[in-house]
Amino acid sequence: MSVYIRKATLEDALRCAEIHSRSWDFAYSSCVPHEEIEKLTERSPMIWKRMLEKEPHNNYVVIEQDETVGILTFGKARDKDLPDTTGELVGLYLDPEHIGLGIGTKVMEFVKSDLKAAGFSTMVLWVLDQNYRAKTFYEKFGFKFDGTKKPSGLGERLEERYITEL
Repeated sequence: MSVYIRKATLEDALRCAEIHSRSWDFAYSSCVPHEEIEKLTERSPMIWKRMLEKEPHNNYVVIEQDETVGILTFGKARDKDLPDTTGELVGLYLDPEHIGLGIGTKVMEFVKSDLKAAGFSTMVLWVLDQNYRAKTFYEKFGFKFDGTKKPSGLGERLEERYITEL
């Protein structure tokens, strides 16, 4: 498997939007109202175009054999209650056809290494309360639920904050 990760460019916006929508449908179809997923799918191209034009976080694409198969966004943690030494994985989405092939592991290693090199000592992420597959994945990398929850904006679902040392 030949996987590499590079900075996303404006030309990647449409593919990023497609992966984002497909992965939401795959991960959330059993616990998020379908209308919410449809709204994301409609807005996603505009959101990704705007993010790639001016987002302060690092946006990357994951390439396998010359095909963009994933997207990720990370940077300084956005939560005001966390110290400045905390980085955040804002989003990690793989095209559903590429889940379970070891690509996510390479991506997590990349993010943790990059954040550590940037001087961060801890890392957080938010995960939907009923996204058990993602929780299991993150727990393999040392993440633990820190007890913090917030509304997800997706129906009645909550997001839970997970944290790990780098």
